[in-house]
Amino acid sequence: MRNRRVLLPGLALLLLLPGCSAANGAAAEPVEPPEEGEMAEGVTVDGVGRVTGVPDVLRATIGVEVRRPAVQEALDAANAGAERVLAALRDAGVEERDVQTRDLAVYPEHHSPAPDAPPEISGYVVVNLVEAKLRELDRVGELLDAVLRAGGDDARLNGVAFALEDNAELLEAARDAAFADARAKAEQYARLAGGSLGPLVRLVEADAATPMAHEYETDDAMAAARQDVPIAPGEQEVQVRATATWRLE
Repeated sequence: MRNRRVLLPGLALLLLLPGCSAANGAAAEPVEPPEEGEMAEGVTVDGVGRVTGVPDVLRATIGVEVRRPAVQEALDAANAGAERVLAALRDAGVEERDVQTRDLAVYPEHHSPAPDAPPEISGYVVVNLVEAKLRELDRVGELLDAVLRAGGDDARLNGVAFALEDNAELLEAARDAAFADARAKAEQYARLAGGSLGPLVRLVEADAATPMAHEYETDDAMAAARQDVPIAPGEQEVQVRATATWRLE
């Protein structure tokens, strides 16, 4: 007659029926019990909290782009134009800590004198752009117009973007909302499982996200600034995602 094995959680037994012996005389090896907490029952959910606020700064990438036949001539013209742009920013009340060089480049331009001829250098381009944080949003159109006029025909505005720099209170509110969302989901699952929610055993927050509210690229930004058109900041969303685990009782 064959041997029969009966497995119980955490224990392995070899039952021998009368008149039978273990195969090869080997004893059964016990199954290791699970680690403490390994089999613990629980529920893990994601919670999302979203709150909105009005942007408090506008970042503008602004400066000059100069084309001249000689490299030194291009450098001199670009330096002079950049100084006028920086002076206009200072005159508008923009602090030095809010102005940072974003792009500085010097490169040749080429053209082919004939279809089959090799390209030749036709001139040089110098680009000098800074990123300026503008905090007086009600004066954005006026300020950009003044800076671009100071830069003259070589002035460039390569885009603007609203941002929410002081978002500590919004993040706190978003965390409250994310935790409440996670707990509500966990309580629902506990009811569906016929139990109740026990203590919280794990909580992990993912990276908080603050998307840009509005962004204008070069052509639109230049048009808005030149015409002193008001740019609406709208609202910006702050989002927090958290993963939480509760025991089930």
